[in-house]
This record gives sequence, structure tokens and C-alpha cells, in this order.
Amino acid sequence: MSLTSDEVNFLVYRYLQESGFVHSAFCFFNESTIPRSNINGSNVPHGALVNFLQRGLLYSEMEAHITEEGSEVKCSNRYSPVAPHVCSIISDSGDLGNSMSDDDTISIEKSNIAELKGHQKELFTCSWGSKLATGSADGSVRLWGLDEIKTSTSTTLADLSDYFNRSCSVLSHESKTLENSRTDITSVDWNPTGSLLASGSFDGAARIWTEAGELKQTLAKHSCPVVSLRFSKNGALLLTGSMDSTAIVWNTDSGELVQQFAFHKDPILDVDWRDNSTFATSSKDMTIYVCQIEKKHPIHTFKGHADEINCIRWSPDGNVLASCSDDLTIKVWGMDSESSLFDLKDHSKEVSIVRWSPTGPGSPNPNKKLILASASVDNTIRLWDTDTYKCKHVLDRHQSPINTIAFSPDGDLLASGGFDQFIYIWSTQNGELIKSFKADGFVHDICWDRSGQRVAATLSSKTAIVIDVRK
Repeated sequence: MSLTSDEVNFLVYRYLQESGFVHSAFCFFNESTIPRSNINGSNVPHGALVNFLQRGLLYSEMEAHITEEGSEVKCSNRYSPVAPHVCSIISDSGDLGNSMSDDDTISIEKSNIAELKGHQKELFTCSWGSKLATGSADGSVRLWGLDEIKTSTSTTLADLSDYFNRSCSVLSHESKTLENSRTDITSVDWNPTGSLLASGSFDGAARIWTEAGELKQTLAKHSCPVVSLRFSKNGALLLTGSMDSTAIVWNTDSGELVQQFAFHKDPILDVDWRDNSTFATSSKDMTIYVCQIEKKHPIHTFKGHADEINCIRWSPDGNVLASCSDDLTIKVWGMDSESSLFDLKDHSKEVSIVRWSPTGPGSPNPNKKLILASASVDNTIRLWDTDTYKCKHVLDRHQSPINTIAFSPDGDLLASGGFDQFIYIWSTQNGELIKSFKADGFVHDICWDRSGQRVAATLSSKTAIVIDVRK
């Protein structure tokens, strides 16, 4: 019996994912031999590496405490794999036990779920515009025309799964002209009208596609993977952020490079538009730059985080910017201040995601109160009051780090998913759990359709699912 290097690499990769080290996992996955292996990730259970090490540690501990005569030495000292062990003999020992309770939740019926199959590797990202777009490590984006069929009272999403799977479009990212042949899809985004889709890839290129799935532009100026991209609010420009530490603004009609911004010292981790000419970038270098087209230098710099900045989002009206970091904090910034306006420190581990609700000034729902949501490696989601920036609800049902959260279009619901394979639907008004579903793989990304009726999720099991959450 032996372990192969591919098996060890895959276990380490999964451990990094499950521990919330998303960027490290991404880099390790693509620098190792994992993509060329035949390992089926859906067959690897959650916590496989830790479980394997615990069993090995248990065997080593037993071996260390068995005498040559076969009797057991009762020792009170903790056995550690990273330090020499010295026994402290005791005369007797006690057993410890624990129990877990699980209260009832409103589980989503399988008849209200469509399973979308066809990708050959795990799915990382999704976006719902005129169609649902899903991006995978297999180097393709698939377009699913889920809005083309309306379910009746007698027809469910599950009934239509076969139709969806037969009618999807496959957008291949293979390229013979780019030096990097790896084309894992890292990000997808629809323009505001749903007529164009942008996809970012590990080969350093962004691509713009028509709604019908035809390739319109290949944007290939980055020298490292594109990790984040977003259309401007009017759809005329596309912003891409890369691990080459630069951001580029592109003309979506001509495909021309408008301007490249090379201010960061380390890889960019996220980008977001403030308006049609101003945007922000965050990086592993613990800095946020606010940039404007045709300006050669940043118009504002935000410094204050003590570790890499994972995510940034402008409020709907563009007045404040929220950021979250591995330093366990969320910060809220204003353009008139050099320092943060608010520091939110309630999370106990790295904070990976921040999102504003689509409510309040500048949003489609201006008469509803604005909410800030954050998700962390501490397995919790927090909803923040935007008048006081005090935490008003803690959503603590997840048992593993959370990968994704998304507000419904009306802002009344929040969907979440993570490494515990659960998808939860929460009320943003009182923090109550409304719906739940156990998927068959890690949940990497979640998005809503424009009606707020359905939620899509991309999974590590090579599938995507669509859930009718209002039934």
C-alpha cells in the first residue's frame, strides 16, 4: 500500500480549500499535477486529509505507548507529530464524549431542483443574466436557457433537467495562440442588459461572448491568470484584475485596451466599479487603489488592513467601499477620508466575502434599508446595520468555511453555500433560516435569476443545480 504524489497533492489542495485558503488552493491546484490526474473529486470526503492524518497520528500514538511486552502505557501528555514525545505516566484515565444535536430545517424538495450536467471537472463560478452561465476547471463555460421555459403547476424543475442538459451551449476556451494552455474558468459576468458575457481564465485572457454563445473578443494582455472581472454599469467597458498585479480596462465593443493600471506590488484579488469611469482594486499587498480612466495615478489609496484584502464592493450609490481581509476585519471607507470610517471586528477568523444588498439609495429598491453582509472562515455570516455598522444578525448554521453569499434581487433573502455542501436561504429581515438543501459536493458559487425565483449553485461534483426557492 502506498500513496502517489497526485493523491497527496489532491488531499493538500482540498485541505486548503476547506480551510478557506482560496487563493493558495487555486495556485497550488494549477502548479501541481492535479489537473492531469484522474482523481474524481466528488469521491473524496470532506476533511479527508485531516481524517487521514488523525488516523496516522492515532497509530503512531498507539505505537509509542505499547511496551515490548504488549502492555499499554497510560500517558497524560498530548502526542504531537511536530515535537518529541515524553510520556507522563498516570494510573487511570477517563473517557470523554460529545454529542451533537441538529434542529429541523425547511428542506427543499428534490422536485424543485434541476441538476445541470455536462462539465468534465468541478465548477467554480456562475452568473445569471439572460441565461445562466457556469464556468469550470474543464476550460469551458456553459450557457443554460432556463428562462426560456416556465414551469407550470404540474411541471417541476426536476422534470425539465433532461431538456436543460440537451439544450445548453458550450463555450470552449481552447486557444492555439496563447502561451498558457491552461484555461480553467475563474470568473464570469453578464453586462447589464444580458446581451454580452465576459469570462476570465487561467490562461491570462478574458473573453467576451454574445448571448448566443459566439466569441466576440479575446482580450489577451495579462501575463498571469485573470481572477476577477466586471462590466461597467453601462456595459461599455470591462475591468479585469490579474495575478500579474495589474488591472486593465477594455472597450467591450472593439476589444481594444483602454488603459492598464500597474500600481499593486502583489497579485490583485478583486475589482469593482464605482461608476462608469472610476473603480477600485484590492490586492495581497494589503492596499486598495481607487483609479479613474485617463488618470495616470490612483485618485485615492486606502491603507489599514494588516493582511491580504480578499474582496471589495462599492455601495449601490458609490458613497462607501466595503473591504474584507485575512486580518479578520471588515472596513468601510469613504472618499473624503484617508482612514476607514468603520472597522468591523466581530469575525473570529479570516473574512472572505462582503456584499451590499441591492437596496437603499442608488439601488433598484431605494425605499428598502441597505444591508451589508460578510462571510468568514469562522463558518458564520453576519448582517450589519448600515446606520451604526453594528452586527444585527449572526447566521451560524454552516459547519465549514463559507465560499459564497448572494442577495436576492429584492434584498429580502440571502443565499449561502460552502464546504459543508449545504445551501441555505436566509431572511435578511430577521436572520431566520428559510430553506436548506444538502448538495453532493462543495458549493463554490451561488447566483440568483433576475426574478428572484431561483438560485443556481456550482459544485465540486462537476454539476450545477438550480433551486426554485419560492415553492
